[in-house]
Amino acid sequence: MAGSYLVRPLSPSEASAGAHAWSELAGGTIPRDLLGRIQKMLTQAGTREFSAFVAERDGELRGIATARLLSHPIRGRCGEIEALMIDDRLPDEAGDALAHAAIEWLRAQGASTISHMRDPAAPAGFWERLGFRSDLVRYTLAGPP
Repeated sequence: MAGSYLVRPLSPSEASAGAHAWSELAGGTIPRDLLGRIQKMLTQAGTREFSAFVAERDGELRGIATARLLSHPIRGRCGEIEALMIDDRLPDEAGDALAHAAIEWLRAQGASTISHMRDPAAPAGFWERLGFRSDLVRYTLAGPP
């Protein structure tokens, strides 16, 4: 079926293809050195602390989500969905399916809470529909100029 897609875990051996898809989903704006770091990160997929999931259609990676498990001295095991990007050629529910794959994986790893740092320019409705609620505002100080 032309409209079908598959959401599945990304294998570490697919790190290069995953980084390439990440770059395409970001509009090809990722600098080469950052793309190399993304590829290296994706080689760690499937460990106890990190996983990545892809939405695939016709053999092409058209969506990606990454999930990381962190240990916090007070809050315990916390999960973070670090990235979720999806090609607009896929139906809206493909984004939901990627998010749910990451959430289910984090819960299975023992995450007591799950967060996602949303780009302030992106609509909040997607995450709110999944049950996420805004709880903090993060301020970031970049390194020296």
